Amino acid sequence: MKKLLILLFFLCISAVCFSQETTLKEYSYTQFFKMVEAEKDSIFKLENAIIQFDATTDSLFRITEVRDSLGYIELHPVRKDSIHITKALNLNNVHFLPRSNKNLVGLPLMVFHKEVRLNNPYIITIANSIFKERFIYRVDKDLIDLNSTDYLETDYDQTTFQNCTFLKGVDARRVSELEDNQLLPIQVAFLKCLFFPLENQYALHSSFNFPSIITVVIAKCEFKGKGRVSITYGGKTKIMYIGENSFIEPVVELTESESLSDVDYYEIIENTFVNPLLVDFQSSGKLTFEWSQLKNGVFSASSYQIFVSESSFSEGFENYFSSFIDPAIVTKYRDEFRIENTKAYREESKLYGQFYKKYKEEQDIESANKVYIDLKDLQTARFKYQYQESPSFKTFFTWKINQFLKVFSAYGTEPARAIIFSMYVIIAFALVYLFFPNHWDSHGKNRIMDRYRFFLKYVNRDSGIHEVYLEEQKQDLLNAEDFKAYLLEQGKTAPKFFMATAMPLYKWSVAGTNTFSWFLEKIDFLKGKWSDTEPSKQSGKSVLLITAFLIALCYDILIKMLNALMLSINTFTTLGFGEIPIKGLPRYLAIIQGFIGWFMLTIFSVSLISQLLN
Repeated sequence: MKKLLILLFFLCISAVCFSQETTLKEYSYTQFFKMVEAEKDSIFKLENAIIQFDATTDSLFRITEVRDSLGYIELHPVRKDSIHITKALNLNNVHFLPRSNKNLVGLPLMVFHKEVRLNNPYIITIANSIFKERFIYRVDKDLIDLNSTDYLETDYDQTTFQNCTFLKGVDARRVSELEDNQLLPIQVAFLKCLFFPLENQYALHSSFNFPSIITVVIAKCEFKGKGRVSITYGGKTKIMYIGENSFIEPVVELTESESLSDVDYYEIIENTFVNPLLVDFQSSGKLTFEWSQLKNGVFSASSYQIFVSESSFSEGFENYFSSFIDPAIVTKYRDEFRIENTKAYREESKLYGQFYKKYKEEQDIESANKVYIDLKDLQTARFKYQYQESPSFKTFFTWKINQFLKVFSAYGTEPARAIIFSMYVIIAFALVYLFFPNHWDSHGKNRIMDRYRFFLKYVNRDSGIHEVYLEEQKQDLLNAEDFKAYLLEQGKTAPKFFMATAMPLYKWSVAGTNTFSWFLEKIDFLKGKWSDTEPSKQSGKSVLLITAFLIALCYDILIKMLNALMLSINTFTTLGFGEIPIKGLPRYLAIIQGFIGWFMLTIFSVSLISQLLN
């Protein structure tokens, strides 16, 4: 009896040991789908199998590869009609080898009407297919080591979903930590796929959790409808690319499961995130991330989750997930909670600080400035809240100075903006000075009246226009003639040096007047009084006369405007060198302008120095 018990014991041990060895059954693609069709249950289950291409029966599962104009590989099914699968699929450790004799094969043009669950699929290619119910993809620690077999004679060791439509969400993740010596899928890729959310109380759109996969690619996909998209990466992942995707309605959560180590290539670029992106980084320095793909900035994922947990109870939501994607909750967190709650404010500031430091280290000054502006906007909102809670001059000034800095220099990141606003101030004050006399304009408000007087004198005299002009310049000419007479009288008894240098000075002083007088004489068209002009010639001379008057008037207005502009620039930059060359109300406005100019030029200088140091 004792020997019998010992024998039974060893038989049990051997049976247990044998049970640890898993044999992979082999089927062709056609055999596999015949098995699915023959299944009488609503769920088809299969474990530990290899689906291999059989050239004699599986020609309809062939896929051709075509490169587009940008070099991307497009998968095109050979057959034209879709295969409809009306049973739910639950496949565990079933591998659809994608190549045989250089033929690319897979599951093209499939329509899955029920839930599809793939557990530990090492390699599979699905193209141009539709998943009408939820799609579940799992990688577990019980993955069979295919390296111990002769099946991996392929250069296409990846799981690929291209041009697929997922109508009820995707849940793709690892279940447990994999051992270092366990086989991992080389690549998991979702390319040009269309995702819709799972319509149930969990409001889950899609979940991608692949920290133990070597390569993860989600590219050129579109996520439709409201829901939560969760993307987790890190750990053993060496290459990750999330690019050119469209997240218009979903709330996207991007987190690291572990600190990144030995990373070869990590990029999140050229996506469109309309809602704020929920982010938690442990080592963002190893990640390439474009700030320009964000339309409404980022939230701290951990702080937002805490807020949603509190709100789901206090606001009466049915569950945590429905409140997670509610636009009112997103708005309330952005405009209230992260500003008023000290811990949330610190987490948000820390997150922005991580991005800012990252871009500075990469010498991406443009992105660093954008992050800095968003951070300062958050800070300004915090200052406003502090003023409302504790009104004082200090809190009011701190809040308003931040607002001022944003408008006039984008918090010191755009020196050019300070110059632009300075020009606005200069022009605004110049318009005021234009209607008031100042010391710089010798004619002042009489300039236009003098112009009317000049032309009326011209049309009512027999003398030509050049004579009227010389009469207007009589005082200046007399001064010059007096100077010449004095030279001729006194120069006879003085060294010749004085005559040699003074006479050119005299000629230069009258040259401009004489030249313009000569020009007016040549173009004089009236030649006599207007009243003596023949009626037949009055029309033509009227046109010439009015044209000449308007040209002179425009010149006078231009000079007056330039004087006002120069006065405004002088006041803005130097406050008139201590003197304010204007009277009346504008004199007090000039003092205000001088103070504004001092303040804005200081902002410009500091902003410029800051950018130069960057």
